[in-house]
Amino acid sequence: HSLKIQKAIAIGPNGRWALALLTGAEIYAKAGKTDEAAACYESAIPVLERELGPDVPRLKTARQQYNELRGM
Repeated sequence: HSLKIQKAIAIGPNGRWALALLTGAEIYAKAGKTDEAAACYESAIPVLERELGPDVPRLKTARQQYNELRGM
């Protein structure tokens, strides 16, 4: 429900929304919902790369977790 609320107040893709997606991805992954987790990572990573740069530690971790979900 939290992601739906964040999406409703977000105006286009932004860092706040992307961080909420990362949190959602982590929760989905722990719950075994890998498709939902991967979709959250897929949406969040490009936005955070644009806003924060590619070398931010949280983003590096997100990329690694996303790749693990995809079996890479």
